[in-house]
Amino acid sequence: MQSSVPSPVPVSAPATAPVAAAAKADVRPALAGYSSTSDYAVIQHRIGLTYGIFALLLTGVFVASTGTFAFFAPAQAFKVDVSMLAYLASVAVLAAAWLLCRGKLRPHLILGLIDGGSLLSLTALLSVTSTFAPAGLHAEHFGVTLFVLALALHAALVPAPPGWTIAVSAVAAIPLPIGAYVQMREGRGMTEPFPGELGIVMVALLCVATAIAAWAISRVVYGLRVQVKSAMQLGQYTLEEKIGEGGMGVVYRARHAMLRRPTAVKLLSTSGLDTISSKRFEREVQLTSQLTHPNTIAIYDYGHTLDGVFYYAMELLEGLTLSQLCKRDGPQPSGRVIHILSQAARALAEAHSVGLIHRDVKPANIFLCVRGGMYDFVKVLDFGLVKEVGVIDPAISAPDLVAGTPLYMAPETIARPDDVDVGVDIYALGAVGYFLLTGEPPFTGPSAIEIYHDHLYERPTPPSERLGHPVPQDLEDLVLECLAKSPKDRPASASDLADALATLQIAHPWGGKEAKERWAAHPRAVIGDAELSDGLGMTLTVRP
Repeated sequence: MQSSVPSPVPVSAPATAPVAAAAKADVRPALAGYSSTSDYAVIQHRIGLTYGIFALLLTGVFVASTGTFAFFAPAQAFKVDVSMLAYLASVAVLAAAWLLCRGKLRPHLILGLIDGGSLLSLTALLSVTSTFAPAGLHAEHFGVTLFVLALALHAALVPAPPGWTIAVSAVAAIPLPIGAYVQMREGRGMTEPFPGELGIVMVALLCVATAIAAWAISRVVYGLRVQVKSAMQLGQYTLEEKIGEGGMGVVYRARHAMLRRPTAVKLLSTSGLDTISSKRFEREVQLTSQLTHPNTIAIYDYGHTLDGVFYYAMELLEGLTLSQLCKRDGPQPSGRVIHILSQAARALAEAHSVGLIHRDVKPANIFLCVRGGMYDFVKVLDFGLVKEVGVIDPAISAPDLVAGTPLYMAPETIARPDDVDVGVDIYALGAVGYFLLTGEPPFTGPSAIEIYHDHLYERPTPPSERLGHPVPQDLEDLVLECLAKSPKDRPASASDLADALATLQIAHPWGGKEAKERWAAHPRAVIGDAELSDGLGMTLTVRP
């Protein structure tokens, strides 16, 4: 079969002019070179954190110094003067900056003013504190020391561009030499070893040295963040946050440079994979991306990272898998089971019509969401073990390979893994229906071997008998028919199964009203958990 999937955009390909222009337009207004709202929130949080920490530090210094004076010099312990008022005002400024950085995002200009203005106000007030402190305290060194600490903390915690850091540092340093000059004019200049004008020069030089050190720290911190962001770029997709992880790979929420649609990007782990497995993954994505049924998850793109890791981009879903549904709510109403199975059967029917078998139908690979106001909308996930009917390619196939998940595996998959057809998906969907009705798979056991034995030889307990209360006979009969040992005793095709389910829907309706009520009872959706990223199931090699 010829794949109609266009070639993926290579990761190393240069951005087109529109993409580059869009990226530039995104970054230009941001305070610190951030290109998304989530990134911009980071710098606001860090600015607030920086000033919050420094407010606590200055408060601790004030409490400690006041306590020291109360013990050694009670007469001066609570003497309110300009120096003390300026010091308390600096704490208030820092606390205000911390509060302003909490909650909603501030406009870029406002946040810049909060950052630069707070640092400038801090040094100005500390300069006043040093200038008007009692002469015997030698407080002229105090403001400079706190200035050095403030700039170092700011450079380390706020990942801003080095140019921004040195500009803010230079402006914030201005009050310190001015304060030293005022002290000298009043005859209260810096004491030995830097008296008079030399003290002013030394304060200025220390400010310059501190600004340069802050620039160097910022260069390292910001550079590391840029490297991390660059590493999170796959072609035109930017990875934003990890939303799932499994044995076969990791799933990230991602953003496309131009389209802006919600996207999930799955990176397949290359550890333990040989060339055959890597090629098989790529072929499976190519085949799956041909499917267009609305109940099948959409594949947008695929490619390889520079170090050879295979990835593909798919639609981002918000909802929950059937395994999560039953874990949360237990067995489901008959009408809802029919509604879910009918949609999944239609999705599988399209795959079968183009010669593809899913081979890993299970509750964790069937997702419930809301689409266009339709509740309980099904998405069949992760055709990770998809097989092309009648096609055996030695370059990407392995003999005697049992592929799938044991709890939902058809008998013929176990007995003759190289000779399976669409009946394996029908059997697995019947097992999913059994799980929805009872909250348990048809067969369970302490080991995969025992489960395989039951699939091959044991008759499943009827759902009504398992539950201890009646299940609609027509639905129970259809589920057990899907679980027949021989493929010829099951529905002939997924389309026939979907038609049979449509007939049952008339007798056991499940409409939008009932589905909406169920979703309203649990408004918080689960977003792409680990099951979404590990749908490849269990793969075992059978040795003769």
